[in-house]
Amino acid sequence: MKHILLLSVLFGFTESEVLFSNSILYDQYDIFQPTTTTFVNNLCKEGCSVYASIPPDATDALEEAKKVTIYDFETNITLFDLAALIDPVTTQKKSLDFPAKQRVININYSGDVEAAGPMLLYVFSNTGKSNVPFEVYEARTMKRSISPARIVTVLSPEPFTIGTNPTQLGNTVYSYAAGMENAINYGPDQCVKVFELNDQGSFPGFVLNVQLPILSFFFNMDTPVEFYTRIAYSTVTGFDQFLSTPGFNGCYGMQVYRSSLYKDSLEHTVSGEKLTNVRVDATLNTDEDSPVKITDVTNNKDFDLWGDNAHNNAQQSIAMNSKLLFIKWNKQYTRSSFLLRFATSDIPFTSTTVIPTQPTTSSAYRNILGVASLLAMTKLKRPDIQGIRGLAIASVLGFHLKEEKFPAGFVGVDIFFVLSGYLMSSILARERNINLKVLFDFYSRRFKRIVPLYALLLIVLFLVVPLILLTRDVAKFLADVPWAAAFATNIHSIVEKTDYFSELYDSNVLTHTWSLGVEIQYYLIVPILVFLQRLLGDKLGLSYLIVLVTASFSFQCFASPNVSFNALPSRVWQFISGGIAHEVISWQCGPSSIIQTDGKSYSPVPISDALPLLQGDEENEKEGIEMDIEFTGHVQYSYLNVFLTILTTFFIVVLFVISLSPMKMLPNEVLRALVIALTASIIVLGTVEERQSVLLRNRPIVYLGDLSYVIYLVHWPVVIVWKSYWDLHEMSVKDILVCLSITFLISILVHHTIEQMFITCSTKVSFIFVTVIYIAMMCAVIFHLPQHLNKSVETKMSMDEIVAAAIKWNEHESHTHHYSERPFKECVDDPEGIKMRDGYHSQNPYECVWKPKHTGSVRILIVGNSISHRASKIIHLISENNQDVKEIRLFAQSACKPIEGNCPQFFAAMMKLVEKMKPDITFLIYDESKRLRSLIQDIATDQPLADFITFLKPLSTNSKYLVLDEFYPTSGAPAGLGNDL
Repeated sequence: MKHILLLSVLFGFTESEVLFSNSILYDQYDIFQPTTTTFVNNLCKEGCSVYASIPPDATDALEEAKKVTIYDFETNITLFDLAALIDPVTTQKKSLDFPAKQRVININYSGDVEAAGPMLLYVFSNTGKSNVPFEVYEARTMKRSISPARIVTVLSPEPFTIGTNPTQLGNTVYSYAAGMENAINYGPDQCVKVFELNDQGSFPGFVLNVQLPILSFFFNMDTPVEFYTRIAYSTVTGFDQFLSTPGFNGCYGMQVYRSSLYKDSLEHTVSGEKLTNVRVDATLNTDEDSPVKITDVTNNKDFDLWGDNAHNNAQQSIAMNSKLLFIKWNKQYTRSSFLLRFATSDIPFTSTTVIPTQPTTSSAYRNILGVASLLAMTKLKRPDIQGIRGLAIASVLGFHLKEEKFPAGFVGVDIFFVLSGYLMSSILARERNINLKVLFDFYSRRFKRIVPLYALLLIVLFLVVPLILLTRDVAKFLADVPWAAAFATNIHSIVEKTDYFSELYDSNVLTHTWSLGVEIQYYLIVPILVFLQRLLGDKLGLSYLIVLVTASFSFQCFASPNVSFNALPSRVWQFISGGIAHEVISWQCGPSSIIQTDGKSYSPVPISDALPLLQGDEENEKEGIEMDIEFTGHVQYSYLNVFLTILTTFFIVVLFVISLSPMKMLPNEVLRALVIALTASIIVLGTVEERQSVLLRNRPIVYLGDLSYVIYLVHWPVVIVWKSYWDLHEMSVKDILVCLSITFLISILVHHTIEQMFITCSTKVSFIFVTVIYIAMMCAVIFHLPQHLNKSVETKMSMDEIVAAAIKWNEHESHTHHYSERPFKECVDDPEGIKMRDGYHSQNPYECVWKPKHTGSVRILIVGNSISHRASKIIHLISENNQDVKEIRLFAQSACKPIEGNCPQFFAAMMKLVEKMKPDITFLIYDESKRLRSLIQDIATDQPLADFITFLKPLSTNSKYLVLDEFYPTSGAPAGLGNDL
């Protein structure tokens, strides 16, 4: 019966397996597609032997090897059992031998790719056997004296050291990184010679640090040579120190880097004395987008290598002429493996690796779309950009906690938008075509990075807000939360015509979510923007970007303040500025990143999808928000680089000063434009690591950037809940420190646990989590659960408690002679009132207007002296939840009292104001009047009374109701009592 040899191998393989002239070698990285069947024709035509090797402590490999079956119709053995076949005396490996009949080797994969650990399968054809005896060993168990002429082949799935002791009567020894058919001579595979000794009277011995799966020796010695081996790893740092490893086609490779050699990270420099032609063939199997970076320091180029989302091997080839390389890897995900095969040879390569070609339609996002030396988004964070993110969140915190000390802190959100635009451009730059699969992957990653934590925030607020805030604040929260849940808080603000800066002084825990709404809305349109730009090509693409930036910036400048602040069209220019920064970087890299092979040009970047958010994270998802970015490389010293380094530092200092300055030095539009330009410039200039200032690279600010997304979500609810719980209008330094401490404690815990969990989990898990939370929120709203919870914890005060609290408040306020601030923060500048007073200005703390978003029409005017300033706080509190109140206007002046003969201009302006405004209610509030306190002898002839009636007539005539409120205590009065009492 005709025998058919079948190797049913669990881990499968690609064309990256090592193929010698008469043998073939597979390792665990030869994984491509499940259920792929490959036939190696004619290898076993004259019969063959099969060897296996598995590290005895590699538990995962041992278990998976039990599922690998090597068989024909007469023989059946698992790879696990085959690897265990070792002669206990000689320590030689035993093989599974098949007779000289027509053979077809079948390798089939049908198991768990990620479970396959380090293992080797070596198939050697009888055709390649010489008359010289041969032996096969495993590096871990080899113990052998070799003599006389003999071929020795050592297998190992892990790095090892092999050596011999010196001896006399040496003759000939060769060692090649090859199969045993190439041990005696160079052979057709052009394998690299590791060691050579010809006709010597003594044998000096050798020690080789080996990072390759197979090494073959030919010994022709009169004296036995004792081998010793151990499993070890020694870093090779020079091109001339490379041993060798079989490459994609036989022996062209010179060095191997495998993820299994390192625990979680690799940073390695390789150098030589002269320029060397280097080629790298890479295979990655990873959930990460760009886990491995190779920097050609000599030519200042970066090559980013990544896997794809289909759990397949992504294959790339890159070529360079260099004398200094830097390799970097940092494991972020469970599934993260790579195999790099380096070659330093002038031999022309004919790699079987599929190299994706560069898109024929270039565009501005172009190689933002596919050049390996481009600044690529990776999980290895570019520290200065994390530092920019840290500065942005610091400025936002300052603005929200103490606006008067950090008046320009709001530009932190503008900085976030630039970073996010840069991230989105980098992600979409990886894609040759923007199709449904790309869009699905893009939005899946955005979803995982942003939505689960956001949903978690909302559901926590559903519990916290009813427990701590007032009934009116709960009602406000429930009105706002549907918009926030839909990432449309900014649209809600436009519809309701609310002012963001006024909302900062309201008890609205969702005010800050407007920026996330803008962010998500931009995600919805950015693929369209990129697609249109690609259609326009290089020449029109830049013009297209400039038109978009100009139109969006103009819209922001000329739209109403509410629309200008909240609308996506007014913010698009900030995102695109980040995209232009990425575009500039791609132009810096230029065409030098294209490989020339066989007369054809290739881009070394695969068509695989890009990374997530902060991520971050990227990440780099975070984000948002999420952005994880790696630096481009290094440059040699030059005057230009020194100048650019100084310029970068100057830009960074200016950005710090603007963002954290105690004064706002420029109008908002100019301020935003300057901040956007500075941020984009720093991103571009910082692509060279030497230009990255310590201001942005220091660990505290980088870590702050890592935490930024969680901090942004958490900080504002913490501030509002703290102020509401303690009934604070202004926070002291102590209150600010407490809020910051709570914010950072929560952020650190969430970042290192929940956030990382969502980044690494599947999209399906994230989607289920978010769906459950949104359903829970819908049920809570439908069944009025927050209202019931709020009512259950509501504390009702008795009348005596209310009066006592009022007296205590009055006592506190009565010790204030003058006010330096307006009575409440929602009370803003009043140009309309100034116009009605014919341009008359009082003191700034005493004139302002509050226009709530209520549905009523009642207009209230409060006039008087500094006492009216105090009373307006109470009137505001009473009116906050009264939908009938349309506006409250304050116009007062310190120390001015009716009919006392002082402040004539103020009282004249007051009469003009009441006449033109015609309020529904006018409050006249002051502390005392000496003339009115005198006894009335005759009411008909009492002059103070007559003067007071004359004073009140225009107020009464032009108001529906006039309220005279005079009995207020002053600083000299007994505690809590008005003077007239």
